[in-house]
This record gives sequence, structure tokens and C-alpha cells, in this order.
Amino acid sequence: ASYAAFSACDYNAALTALQCTPSQTHNKAQLIQVYQQLANSAATVGKVKDALHYYDLKHQLDPSSARQDAYIMGQLYEREGNNAKALQQYQVALAYYKAQPNADQMWSQTSEIQGKIDVLKGAK
Repeated sequence: ASYAAFSACDYNAALTALQCTPSQTHNKAQLIQVYQQLANSAATVGKVKDALHYYDLKHQLDPSSARQDAYIMGQLYEREGNNAKALQQYQVALAYYKAQPNADQMWSQTSEIQGKIDVLKGAK
């Protein structure tokens, strides 16, 4: 089955695909893809705790993806009301974006993230 075929809002279909397929048939790349899809879908339908759970599972299999996902993780923690974790994730995201080869072209993203960091630091 192709797990990338699920729409962002099709959380139940993505979850069913994971649950109905024996785990031993999933290779690591497939599981990473499934967890990414489940996290995206859960976030889209407002299931913040589920989304965070699936991102955590993805990051256990692919730790290098945690920096790439830091911005969305910050947003999820912020939606959950966990400002300390949101701030931590936004700081990781900012460092990630600034380290990109095209960082000079990413000023809108970095300034948006810096704004969120400033707001959260002010809320402490």
C-alpha cells in the first residue's frame, strides 16, 4: 500500500492502514512515512496529542528528522498550551532554518519563528 496517498484530513484512513497491516511487513522507511502521515492528519483534525505522539514515534526511527519537524512541533505544543516545549522547539527550528544553505532566502520563516520565540519568552 502507498501511504503517501492519504489526504491530510484522512486521519482515520491513515490510522486504519497502519493498524490493518501487520507491523512486520513495514520497513523502516514505510513506518517513518506512516508516522509522518498520521502526525500530519492528526494535527489537521485537531488531535494534537496524537500528532505529537506520532511525531515522537517518527523521531525514534529517524532522529535526524526532529530538527526538520521542530517548527510544526512548536505549533502543536503551543496549541496544547505547553509554552516551554513550544519555545524549545521554535529555538531548534530557528537554528535549523538559519543553518540551511539558502538561509538568506528564508528570512520570512526565520522572522516568523523569531517572533514566536519573542512572544513566548515574554509570556514566561
